Amino acid sequence: MLKDAAIRQLVKDVELKTCVIFDRMMRHRSAGTVAQRLNYDVTTVSKHLTKLRDKTGDALFVTEKGQKIPTERAVELHVTVQKVIDLLATEFDGVATFEYSSDQTHFTILVEDYFSTLVAPQLVDTLTAVAGDISLSIDVIPNISDNEKSKKMVKAYQEMMLAGDIDLLVSAHQQAFDQSDIKTQHLLSDSMIAVFDEAVYDLVSEDDELIENLVQLKGSAVLKALPQKPEAGHSDISGFATVMNTLKGAAFYAELPKRFVQEQQCEKLRCFELSNTEYTLYQYWHAQNHKNPAHRWLRRTLKTACQQVALV
Repeated sequence: MLKDAAIRQLVKDVELKTCVIFDRMMRHRSAGTVAQRLNYDVTTVSKHLTKLRDKTGDALFVTEKGQKIPTERAVELHVTVQKVIDLLATEFDGVATFEYSSDQTHFTILVEDYFSTLVAPQLVDTLTAVAGDISLSIDVIPNISDNEKSKKMVKAYQEMMLAGDIDLLVSAHQQAFDQSDIKTQHLLSDSMIAVFDEAVYDLVSEDDELIENLVQLKGSAVLKALPQKPEAGHSDISGFATVMNTLKGAAFYAELPKRFVQEQQCEKLRCFELSNTEYTLYQYWHAQNHKNPAHRWLRRTLKTACQQVALV
């Protein structure tokens, strides 16, 4: 246990406000956005980030192609900061402790293929290690988009949440639900890359103007025709793995999350880094479960699994 003098120094060095500002900076990557969301001025946000930089001896964020990218130290620190914030939120909300080590609750979550490929294995390992009696169903759904079919499915998912048929939905679609009874939380972010079939890559890599245009695109996670073949149009695909299979030998490129592509280890595909693009994963749940101890534990466990993936 820390002595009083050490506690006083800790409070002096790291305020709760500093932790909250840092947490929001990790989510939004913009001091202006953080200031607006927390109703602070930008000077206050900058002051607290500078204080944390001085304390850690690390830059925490670097600017690459106009984006604020967290350093490895920042990602590690955020895991601890998030745990502190979640713990305090739980205590002050008056939520009882969930005895996950002996509970036999069954959870059902719907996820897109990014989560099922990269995060689900980590999540299952965690549950097996610390909560062996809890059971979990992970059902993979098509990637949510803005088309009419997806909108109908989103409505059905919301009704399933209300009925208690599913506990969580994990998607990269930020506006998947706009109803006030659906809560959301950021889980992780990934950079987007343009992916080509190897033969197509060799053809376009010599076209400097084409490459310059590509790296300025904003990611949409859809197949798109290369500029020299506009008549081919573009097509929404239900999953990233399907996109990668469709690329083989085709005059298309796809904008895909970098970690997902790396996990697939496809030798016949080549990539370009894209600027100002990001893949962001969120978890959604119905407001009726917001303060449920078991549900809060599940959400924190998902968040932790995603943070561990982000460290790799």
